[in-house]
Formats: sequence, structure tokens, C-alpha cells
Amino acid sequence: MPELFFMLFYLYDRKNKIKVFLPEGELHFVVIICMLFFCLGLTNFDFTIYGIVNTLRVHLYIMLFFILFRHNSIFNLKFLFKLSLGVVLGTMIVAYFTLQYRLGITSNKEWAINSNIIAVTFLVAIAILKGNWMQNTLVFMLAFITCFLSASRGVIVFYALSYVIALSLKISTNRKNILFIPLMLLAVWGILNSVNYLEPVVQDISPTMHHRLYTKTQDNINQESTSSDDMRFSNIIYILEQIPNRILPSGFVDKSQVEKLPLELWSLRDLPFNELLYMYGTLVLLILYLIYIRKSAGLLLKFYTKGDNVYGVLFVSSVVFFIAVFIGGGLLERAYFSPFIGIFLGMSFKRPDNRVAMARQMMKSFV
Repeated sequence: MPELFFMLFYLYDRKNKIKVFLPEGELHFVVIICMLFFCLGLTNFDFTIYGIVNTLRVHLYIMLFFILFRHNSIFNLKFLFKLSLGVVLGTMIVAYFTLQYRLGITSNKEWAINSNIIAVTFLVAIAILKGNWMQNTLVFMLAFITCFLSASRGVIVFYALSYVIALSLKISTNRKNILFIPLMLLAVWGILNSVNYLEPVVQDISPTMHHRLYTKTQDNINQESTSSDDMRFSNIIYILEQIPNRILPSGFVDKSQVEKLPLELWSLRDLPFNELLYMYGTLVLLILYLIYIRKSAGLLLKFYTKGDNVYGVLFVSSVVFFIAVFIGGGLLERAYFSPFIGIFLGMSFKRPDNRVAMARQMMKSFV
């Protein structure tokens, strides 16, 4: 798993002794919600217990890390940059070995490597808003290599969104930062030329990779839909039609054998929004989205009023995360993506002052 590579960087901070506060009431609430949604998921006889448990793990990790980072100040931007860098390096290495493995297989089945969207956003936003030119150069090179090796248009889109939003924030705070635009355009021009130069090589090495990176992208530029785009559009139409029928929560879903499920449930894996709509129901999800949008606006306001780059990084992540829910990218597909989602949400909804709670917890430890 790519997240294991963060241990390489964690060794630098192993001497830091961190005391955490976890409110028992919230932990009990998480357990109750998970048990309730697990039981609701069992009412769908198309689902298997194994698949439901896998989905439970994903959301359990999100909730636990949300509580942890909502009540504790554990990571600063410097360490968060190291953590995200380790994840992206791990993803790049996994993508490289996957490509090497696929080169020895004669198969027409398409493949792609999804990246940790929140880690990508953290890495780009921290580099743009607080990093120096060396960090920005490193991140830009990693972005190009990862996008190329992953053979995923989704990864390209999320990197591009992160750069556009982070640069917009940086320029809006100081007009002198507009000098970043010519430099970025020059770098993009160099990458596009490199991509065109490498196209014949990619075609010879991996026709599937060429189809995903070049053919599909060119079709999108020419406003021509692909089969996957048509299916995604059909899924969105289906979801919109189902909103009035999904008022109440239905529990955790099973994405392990989605091809064997009824056609109307296929989009549970491709579109995180459909999974959330199925789980929480229309009413609860609407309330959660309104709270989320309000919090995102608050992060932007704090970034401009307090001038703290943490709020800028979190705002960039909030926009990218919101978009990712509607277009996919493996956001809720893997359990090892969940900690970063929980970290992001916990830091975004962080309580203003945890000193009283920490003091109470420390007092209990001496009793």
C-alpha cells in the first residue's frame, strides 16, 4: 500500500511525543453508526457480508481519523508535506511496477492506478502556498511522472485542479505572485511537448496505456464522449432520478462484486456521491452537504482574515474533495485512502480551542 511509504519520513519525527484526546462519547457514536449501517446493509440481499465489511472499514477509518484530528493538533504543514510526499512517491512506485507487470501480459483489459486525492492536494497546495522553488520543482516533477505512470485521466484532473485553485489563492493575496503564471505555463508547455514526443514510444510499449492517456484525452478535447464517459453520464442521470426514492439511509454498500449486482447499483463503485446517497439518504446527505459548504466558505474567509496557510491548504482540499465526490477517482474505494480523508475533515472541522479538553484528559491520567 502506498501509505506505508510515509514511514520513511515518520522516522524523522519519531522523537516527538504526542498526547491525544479522544472523547468517549464520539467514539461510542461512531460504533453505533457503524453497527446500524452494517445492519441496514444486510437488508439488501444482493450484498455480501465480506463486501459490506470492506466498506465499513473505509468509513470507520474516516470517522476515527476525523475525531482524532478534530480534537488534537498533531501535524503542522511541514510534517503534512512529508507525509503527502511519501504517499505520492509510494503511488508512483506502485504505478511503475504495475506498468512493468502489465507489459508482460497480453490482455485488452484496461487498467489505471488511482492516487490518494487528498494527499495529492495537500502536496500541491503546501508547495504552492508555503514551499520554496525547490519544493515546487520537486512536486511538479512528481506530478508529471505520477500522472503519466498512473494512466488515469482522473489523477491528471485532480492535480490540475489543485494547481489552479492553489495558484489562484496565492495570486489573490499578493499580485506579485502573478509571476508564477508564466513559469507554470512554460513548464506545462515543456510537458506537453514531452508527452507528444513520447506518444510513439507509449504506443509500442502499452497500447492500453496509450488508449487511456492519449486517445481518451484527445476525444475529450474534441468533445467526443468515450464509453466510460457515457456510462458515467448515465449513472449521474440515474442517480438524479433516484434522489426522491432514497429519502432514508440504506446502510453500507457492497462494492467487491459490483459487476454481479443489478445494473442500477453499478455506479456505487464509480461515483462516491451515489454511495453516500445510498448510505445516508437524501435528507441526511443534504444536511451534511450544507454544513460542508458552510465550513469550506469559513476556511476561505479565515485564510484571508488570518493569513494562515493552513486554512488555504484546507480550502483547496475542500474544493477538490467536493468535486471528486461527483466524478470518482477511487475516492472511497480503498481503505488506505481513508486516513487522509479523515485528517482533512478533522482539521477542517477542528474545534477552536482544545486546551480545556486536553487539561481534563491529562488530569484523568493522574487519577
